[in-house]
Amino acid sequence: MKIMYLMDAYRDPYAGTEQQLYNLIDGLDRSRFTPALTLFRPSAHIDQYGFPCPVEVLNIRRMFSPRTLITMIRFALALRREHYRLVHIFFNDASILAPVFLKIFGIRVVISRRDMGFWYTPGKLAILRGNRFFIDRVIANSEAVKRVTHDKERVPLEKIQVIYNGHAQPATNPVDDSALENSSYLKNGEKVIGIVANIRPVKRIDDLIRAFGLLRRNRTDVKLVIVGSGDTGPLQELARELDLADHVHFTGAKTDIPPIIRQFDVGVLCSESEGLSNAIIEYMQCGVPVVCTDTGGNRELVQDGETGYRVPVGDIDMLAGKIGQLLEEPDRAAIMAHRAAARVAELCNMQSMLSRHAALYAGLADSRVNAGDKKTCPSE
Repeated sequence: MKIMYLMDAYRDPYAGTEQQLYNLIDGLDRSRFTPALTLFRPSAHIDQYGFPCPVEVLNIRRMFSPRTLITMIRFALALRREHYRLVHIFFNDASILAPVFLKIFGIRVVISRRDMGFWYTPGKLAILRGNRFFIDRVIANSEAVKRVTHDKERVPLEKIQVIYNGHAQPATNPVDDSALENSSYLKNGEKVIGIVANIRPVKRIDDLIRAFGLLRRNRTDVKLVIVGSGDTGPLQELARELDLADHVHFTGAKTDIPPIIRQFDVGVLCSESEGLSNAIIEYMQCGVPVVCTDTGGNRELVQDGETGYRVPVGDIDMLAGKIGQLLEEPDRAAIMAHRAAARVAELCNMQSMLSRHAALYAGLADSRVNAGDKKTCPSE
């Protein structure tokens, strides 16, 4: 079965969606499926490092230009000519633009939804609600994302299937790992509070810096480590204003995160919106107790008081308090971390993610064949 994956752009395999797409394509059983990837825009990473399947680029820059419409028609015709049965769409522009063209030419359409719709606008929602008639299935990565997709895009619940992110268990030995080079900021007799998140407003890292400032009023043996790419300038300025500059460390982007996470005493995520956080999954896998905001799929990963703590979005006092509580109660924190590791091993199993995608693809292909058989049956 030939499957085409379609997405706006591919930055690198370390971002959440790109990582899951890479794992999915790399892990598909090649005796059953032949995957390929099409991008709207070029990927410098793929150009340099390659990808586990063939990659084509449509060079779409503007969503609704005449050239874009012609490109999409040609793309759909080529897929039909090359006997593709199904296209699996990731990211926003592709899911807005592509479904109607694909469906017109008889191709099954699957889209992935992996966030709580922070990018929705009235215009985009109007198109997405129309597109629901051209979509065969939606794959959501949490029950929370399933609900928001149903409520906002009006996709029928029976068309939405939840498949949690798949994560391989990271290696347990970080010795001589390049990720720990020049990392004296991690362990130096101090407790490490860490966050893995690209620096964007939705992640609310400024809340964590403010909470860290409150925490340091009661104990000075703590430091904050922020792992992720983005403009650190405003956050560094905030740290200086709060007299925390010497205690807040920005590592920039890292390609191998688990060895760094294992140095954390508490892992934090304080986003205002999350579909299913890869950072929280990695904290839990690495045996690090978690404090996160009570939003989206975080509720499905972190059971409050059992596998970590959840706090309301923007509640800086409670965020500081729960981090401090884990630091003050290391035995309780260790029990939580152990429970968390067991939960995430079951919920976010890599093989389960792959097998459930494979079953969905095969089921859609079989239903299409069966429908075709019925239409041509002489008795009808």
